Amino acid sequence: MVTVAGRTDAWALCLGGLLLFLLVLGTAGSQLQVTTAPSSTARVGSGALLQCRFDVGGPVALDSLWVTWYFWEEKVAWYEQGRNQAQPGASLPSEKELQSGDASLSLAVVTVSDEGLYRCVVGYGAQQRQGNTTLHLLAAPTISIPREPAVADVETSLLCHVGGFFPKDVDVAWLRDGQVLEGFTRSSPQRNPDGTFNLTLNYTFIPAYSDAGSVFSCRVHHAALRQSLQVDVPLVILGGLTPRPARNWLRGLLLMRAPQQQEVGSAYAPLATGIQVARNLAENSSTTQPPPCPTVNNTTEIILGVLLAVALAAIAAIAVYFYMKRRTGWAVSYSVSELQVPEKCLLGQEVTLCCSMEGTFSKHVAVTWERIHSKEQEIPEHQPISPALPPGWRVTEKRTRTCLTSYLTFTPTLQDDGARVRCIFYHEAKRIREERVSPEIRVWARPQVSEIQVLPEWDPRDQVPFAVQLHNFYPREVPPIQWGWDGAENGEEDPAQIDKNADGTFTATSVWRVPSRSLTRPELRVRVCVQHGPGKPLSERELSLRAVGLLRPPDVSEISLTESMATGKGVTLSCRIAGHFPGELSVTWLKRRKGEDTAVILRDSAECRVEPGTAVLARDGKSFQQETRLILWTSRDKGAEYICRVGHLTLETCIEKSWPS
Repeated sequence: MVTVAGRTDAWALCLGGLLLFLLVLGTAGSQLQVTTAPSSTARVGSGALLQCRFDVGGPVALDSLWVTWYFWEEKVAWYEQGRNQAQPGASLPSEKELQSGDASLSLAVVTVSDEGLYRCVVGYGAQQRQGNTTLHLLAAPTISIPREPAVADVETSLLCHVGGFFPKDVDVAWLRDGQVLEGFTRSSPQRNPDGTFNLTLNYTFIPAYSDAGSVFSCRVHHAALRQSLQVDVPLVILGGLTPRPARNWLRGLLLMRAPQQQEVGSAYAPLATGIQVARNLAENSSTTQPPPCPTVNNTTEIILGVLLAVALAAIAAIAVYFYMKRRTGWAVSYSVSELQVPEKCLLGQEVTLCCSMEGTFSKHVAVTWERIHSKEQEIPEHQPISPALPPGWRVTEKRTRTCLTSYLTFTPTLQDDGARVRCIFYHEAKRIREERVSPEIRVWARPQVSEIQVLPEWDPRDQVPFAVQLHNFYPREVPPIQWGWDGAENGEEDPAQIDKNADGTFTATSVWRVPSRSLTRPELRVRVCVQHGPGKPLSERELSLRAVGLLRPPDVSEISLTESMATGKGVTLSCRIAGHFPGELSVTWLKRRKGEDTAVILRDSAECRVEPGTAVLARDGKSFQQETRLILWTSRDKGAEYICRVGHLTLETCIEKSWPS
């Protein structure tokens, strides 16, 4: 039989266990966790959802929650104190979804410029965690093929324009009747104003009559396509001076029999194909006798037929001539490509520009290049040709029967920034010229990013100044710089200081200040990310607190009797701690009675009062100091030992000082 006292003890044990369980649960629930996907993919022009989930270990109190999304260093969307705000085109979940732990970012319509690193920062109470995700974008290519007839026995170029794709990695090919052709060329991908790319595929060959009806196909493989994209074009051929329909009509006309001599007229009319016609006649004739000699009437008919054939050939030649003539001044068909320049030319890295004339033109056509300085606001048209180019610029060319391609290769300098180049095709004797002027050359230099360092001067002295330098970049605009760390607070970034170098490039110093009291864990790492531009590689640097030399262990003095009270009223013991960084440390006072091995932790009571003390910054801000006290209200126990125990993140074991020593 269980007594009342036994039941009371059992209930006490159960209640204690329940309280312990709730305490553990509350402690575990206080750990904020944030989860993001490493990367996401979306199509240009569509929406995107960047996943971000968080867990606080229990129900979410919205008044303790705040969420911020960053795109590189730009603030995109945020939720705080019941207010949900975002930049145009971006949005956060509703409060109901936030309470379920969903902090995902929605983008209504994405463009190429939206590709990059996104950061989801979630705060709950005094805690803060973050997760990073990278948005990759895709844009499917389109195919455009100019459909113009070819001319038999004349070199022809088939062009396939592939446009609007992103990223720029693409696999393209020309096919004939399903078989991949060899010998085609492709231009380098050129960036469009919207950030997508385009290129041109060229296949040059000399068609024959037998090629008519062949199907040429332009095929494209790209990451944005589920399957390859292909456009087919049947080959249409014009028959030189006498197109095939005209020749057939002429042959029929010459084969017509004269009314007065139906039996033999057709055997002599076509001189060029007389053998074939005679054979056909022999097959249809019942006699094997040779044909009679031509009469006067037959000869007249032959002469008239020949004259008619010559007239028809001349008419056909004139028709082809006017069909092919497309430009005033040139007596033949041709086209000149536009002059493309990379969006940005890397300083010191060789660049090659290309301009070509395709079609049928005189072999005496020459090509030259000119550099137009950036200070020249207007470009004069049809100025005298001056082939002089800056030192180091070189021109090469490739010439075929129907294509003249000229290449300009140079290594850009800062003096070329804003300049343009002109490509001129000209025929000196006929004083005929065609020219193309490039867009402005934009020169840039990728910054050389230094390692993170801590500046020697701390101002204000309660904040640690982390700094990184960007050397030798151009133009003057500082690339986006993103600072971060895995601590509980954000730092404050100073405006970048920019200096111009002797060679015209620039150097910038970015300083990020973190409160000294926030640096409480040695495993903390400060990070900086420099974005060189859309589609360009990032420069990242990282610095741990241990590596930078900031962490310093405390120097603990001996315990002293700092104040003596009236006899019989007690004493005050004091211990000074100095030189440590960061400032956070643990102080515990203990008492070991005479003859005992175990020390007892002292807490405020009728016997004593413990004053741990407050850490204050040293004058230079690079270390902390504090004083801890133990006040004994009554005279100390005879033979008792009092111990001051100090713990710090730089110490593997605590430092202990005792009194009396």
